[in-house]
Amino acid sequence: MDRTTRSSRRLVLALALGVTAAFGACRLPPEIPPMPSAVAVEPRPANFVRTDVLPVRLSAVEGKPGVLVENAKGGKRWFEAEGSFVRSSSGERANSFTVEPENALRGLRLGDRSYRGELRIEARDAGGLRVTNHVPLEAYVEGVVAGEVVLWSAEPAELEAQAIAARTYALESLTRRPLAPFLWDDTRDQAYRGIFLPSNDGEVKVALKLARAIEATEGMVLRRAGALYDSRFHASCGGHTATLGDVFPAESVIFDGSVPCAPCRAIGALERSRGEDRGKVAWRAHFDNARLDRLARELRIGDRLQSLRVSRMDAHGRWIAVECRGDASSRTIEWNELRRLLDAGVLKSGVVHVTSPAAGAPITDGLTIEGVGRGHGVGLCQIGAHALAVDGSSASQILAHYYPLAQLDSLSPSGREPVE
Repeated sequence: MDRTTRSSRRLVLALALGVTAAFGACRLPPEIPPMPSAVAVEPRPANFVRTDVLPVRLSAVEGKPGVLVENAKGGKRWFEAEGSFVRSSSGERANSFTVEPENALRGLRLGDRSYRGELRIEARDAGGLRVTNHVPLEAYVEGVVAGEVVLWSAEPAELEAQAIAARTYALESLTRRPLAPFLWDDTRDQAYRGIFLPSNDGEVKVALKLARAIEATEGMVLRRAGALYDSRFHASCGGHTATLGDVFPAESVIFDGSVPCAPCRAIGALERSRGEDRGKVAWRAHFDNARLDRLARELRIGDRLQSLRVSRMDAHGRWIAVECRGDASSRTIEWNELRRLLDAGVLKSGVVHVTSPAAGAPITDGLTIEGVGRGHGVGLCQIGAHALAVDGSSASQILAHYYPLAQLDSLSPSGREPVE
């Protein structure tokens, strides 16, 4: 860890401890000083990805006609799309602008969130603006852990394990993507919320716990045979995790590494025994005929969905692919695709216990599906990781359980990782 990095982490801890000073500093002063000068920047192709700064695209403002950027001292600047150019409130016009923060710790404010690092603003070919946060790696990891984990109840080992998984996933993903790669700040990659700014004494303690977890794992990643590991994670596996190759066949040929998850299985069984269908693990989804008929048209198999049956399961019963039969034809699709089409927030996982009508039977009055789990089921199970941490497991033990094919390692001191 270099001197600059150590200093930055101490500042984060100081912010969490110094709540009164921090709260006062967050208020805008009466004067509005000018923003730092905005400089046009273009991405350069390379055969490696940087590990010090990550490009993260901000989905909340994607395609917006204009955005307001504020710095910690109250300076504001408006940017708006003007054809293939961007115009700033100061009258400048360019292909893109990069705005730097005046205060590295508090960063730049955009909407209801604040971001460390730079904000790059450019016009999209499809219209509107695109904003990319070029954020220091560890600040990004902190923002992901804050977005992915229930911080107030999280154990230190749980936060540390999540930090290592998130750091590895981000960098490994960038190595597999084409020129000028980036990460999304939502479930297309990882939920990244920017800077976690405490607003009360309880959140100050949470911020301190979060900062310590990031500092304790700084630069730590998972590797397999020397390469960064695809360390995906999810909310709840339902009792047994899935393999990369089963759930993401177009992206991986790894068909081993799935593991049992006793905590998740126990919670799911308890919730189902109580008839709960909106618990931490158990769920129930219902789709009426109108929605199912729209699905049939989207799949181009007719105007009505007549039946749905599982066509492929993994070794532990998780639905991997389904056959959708319409009144004109049938089509087999991956379960993940069905979740996307019907709403993954409702059809929560592939661990299906009951369907009504039964799988393959004629659908006459809608379709009800009951199951357990949240998400794709690959890699670290967040509910399981929390339970293991409560029982005393360390971060390394949690990671060894959910990623049995990977080993803990450190990032290269060169600050680069080769692309695949």
